[in-house]
This record gives sequence, C-alpha cells and structure tokens, in this order.
Amino acid sequence: MAQQFNGRLTHEALRAQLAGAAGGAPAPPGVTDPPSQPGTDAGLVTDWLTRLHLLQGVPFNYLVPDIGMLPTESIRFFQVDNNWLAALLDGAYSVGAAAAAQTVAAQARPAFFAQAAHRAGSGAARRALLAQVRSRTGLAFGMPPASAGADEPAAAPEVLSGFLLRSAVVAGWPGLEVFGYADAAGSKPLAIVRFETVAPSLLLCLFGGAVARVDFREPSEAVHFGLDTSGTGWQKDLRYANGTPTVQVGSFTGKNVPVPLRGSAGGPTIVPLATLAGTMATQVWTTPPPADSSFTAAQFALEMVEGVQAVTFQLSTTS
Repeated sequence: MAQQFNGRLTHEALRAQLAGAAGGAPAPPGVTDPPSQPGTDAGLVTDWLTRLHLLQGVPFNYLVPDIGMLPTESIRFFQVDNNWLAALLDGAYSVGAAAAAQTVAAQARPAFFAQAAHRAGSGAARRALLAQVRSRTGLAFGMPPASAGADEPAAAPEVLSGFLLRSAVVAGWPGLEVFGYADAAGSKPLAIVRFETVAPSLLLCLFGGAVARVDFREPSEAVHFGLDTSGTGWQKDLRYANGTPTVQVGSFTGKNVPVPLRGSAGGPTIVPLATLAGTMATQVWTTPPPADSSFTAAQFALEMVEGVQAVTFQLSTTS
C-alpha cells in the first residue's frame, strides 16, 4: 500500500487507506510532535496531504490558468490563499472519508490537516523534499545562516508565499541560490519549503511565511574574475594589495585602470595580462608604499576577483 502513494492510486485504494487511518487517528495534536508514524496508514495519509499542502501533484493549469500570465523571461510573486488550500485538502480528504464512519472521519480530519501543515513547514520534511529536488535537477537552494536555528519550527507558518520564475536562467545557471526574507532589509530569513523546476526553464519556490524580499545569487563557492564596464570599453577598479592599521587588504582604493585589449576585427578579443598587471603594479599600495612593493601573481589575482553577483527583488507594500 505504501508504494501506491508514490505512483498511480485508485479511488478504491485511497478510500481503504483513509478509512484505516481515520479509524485510528489521534485527536488534533499540539503540532510539536505529530504522532503519525512512517509506514502506517495515518503516516501515509499525512505524507500525501503534506505534498498537497506544498502544491505537489496539483495540475499546473490550476496554478497558472493562462500561460499569458507567465510570459518568457518573467517572474511572478504570489501568496497561497489559505481558503483555497483548505478546499484542496478537503476535496482530497473527502475521497476516502466516505468509506469511514462519518463521525470518525470528522474527528480525524483536524488532526490530519494540522499534521500536514506542520510537516509542510518542518525542517525534516523540507530536507527530504529538497534532497529529492537536488538529486533530480542539481539546483541549489539558499538558507541564510541566521535561520539555522529555526530548522524545526514549533508550528506551521501562517501563510505560504513564493514565486514562479520562467527564464533561461533556470537552465543556464543550475547552481542558482535563492534567499527569501520577511522584511525589505533582509534581516528576517524565511525557510524554503519547496524549490523545484517544474519545467526546464520554470522554477517554483515556496517560502514558509509572507515574503517581502528575494535575493538571487551566483554560487558563492566559486571564485569569479571579472572586469568593470567603462563607456564602450572596460576598466578594473583597484584594491589595496597591502594593509595598514587603518586600511584593510582588499578594500577598494577608489582608483581604476583601463583594460588593454587586442585582437583582429571579427576575431576573439584578448586581454594582455602582463600589460594589465604592469599598469596596476604602482597603484595598489598605501601611502607610503611597503618596503617590498613587488607585484606578485597572488596580488594580481586579488585585483581581478569579483564578488558574487546578486539580483534583489523587493515586493512593494503598497497596493
């Protein structure tokens, strides 16, 4: 019976499953310790309702009735209507409730719904769901360090919110990191309860709470070298290659140098690194310069490093 919940499930099997679960269902729990055990009828029903709580298995045209609402290269933010979610779970529960005594099914319903809501927002369920997503897609997910202590929330979030991103970024940047916050300042991180590519260029993300700001970042574990634009050309903003009690190594000097280029028309453009390093060599030191002002390969690498690029979306609080 357990495997049926992961594949095709007939109405008859579902009724039997819910009937067995409802017969031994507990009273509504305090939500901190759901009593449904894995592998039991009650546990299987709770797992199924949890997935529905996260909109898993819901036909996509129920979420986006017209594809014109989600054009290419667009992002749409939303908040899940709790009344709609309750109607969804009611409809699912009613499939099997008819096979159980009405009074027993009615008594079991609050417990199942409370457990499903808790599981949807719990750290354990989130880790399992995201592990499945990562194994299928390789996409990353973000969770700021400040939220680490909230891995197992005491109660389900009052609302679920999120976004749908339809863009070539989804397939082109599989290591994309996403961070959601409940405030515009980014001081109240939200847990990601679902993060999944529902199509090659379509990403669905759900947060446990009302999101006010979302940050998209490049993978932070990679080292990025880069240049800065300057009109029709390029320049490089310089960092201090040495430090003093008042100047930190790697802080910006406020100076920049033009980036030399060479290459034939229509061919590849090449940056002559030795020339670029020579223009940097005398301008990256504090005043007075250090006794040893030889410009090494490590210091050149420090000048070329760029921080992780990020894009922030802030939701307006006005109507």
